[in-house]
Amino acid sequence: MEVENTTKPEVNEEDETKLSIGTKIDKLFVELEKAFNEQNKEETERLLQETNILIEKGGDWDRRNRRRVYEGLYLVTFNRDYAKASELLVGSIGTFAVNTLMTFERFVFIAGVTGILIFERGRMKKEILDNSDVIGASGEFKCLLNMGNALYKSDYTTFIKELKEVVVLMMQDNILKKSVDWFCKEMRIKAYKQIMRSYLAVRLDVFAKEFGVTTDFIEEELETFISQGRLAAQIDKVNGIVMNAHKDKRNELYVNLVKEGDIVVEKLQRLERKLE
Repeated sequence: MEVENTTKPEVNEEDETKLSIGTKIDKLFVELEKAFNEQNKEETERLLQETNILIEKGGDWDRRNRRRVYEGLYLVTFNRDYAKASELLVGSIGTFAVNTLMTFERFVFIAGVTGILIFERGRMKKEILDNSDVIGASGEFKCLLNMGNALYKSDYTTFIKELKEVVVLMMQDNILKKSVDWFCKEMRIKAYKQIMRSYLAVRLDVFAKEFGVTTDFIEEELETFISQGRLAAQIDKVNGIVMNAHKDKRNELYVNLVKEGDIVVEKLQRLERKLE
């Protein structure tokens, strides 16, 4: 006669505790996504804090990755902290698993926006522009990669054109639309800083032509950013030149060459008029 084995398998108390914590975390994630969709900052912040406490007690690898996504999106949505958010979001592209909140494509777009603004040139190229996951998901936001590549190649006319397209897409996104004006301004500052690093000094008319705007516009905008301490440059209105604020002999030499060049051009023009 067979005897039924009524002995219950031993339960590892540590595993049971982790299982219980995991269940609680998952429930918080559901509430967290609801708070996100309702744009409820206080509730989102409270739930993130509770989630973080439980994650540290026994969150597994997958749940820790999901937490990074939620934290990054919180920083973009409510704090406009693209610097911290870019580290969390771009770093989560390869492990994204929050499809209940948004599509992978939308997440990559948000992550890409933060990274292109914050990352220095080489890192932007490596982690975003050449990232196969980003390229594969970019069907509906090619303009973002086009903008980044144009900036990388110092093609500022194309950069401004594609920036306008990126802004249109950002306006359609509930998370990004709050920071559109700020983003657009910061991207222009980033481009201006890049061109100033490339040259000791630039003629204002040439600068304006690079970005497809008028000389008056570029002069006024540069003056604003310089006065705000956002751009280390100075404008020589007499000679129509913008140059690095940190003067050295090379700057002075360049300015003198421009002045001398203008004098030569003027003399040639006067001679041409006389010959006519």
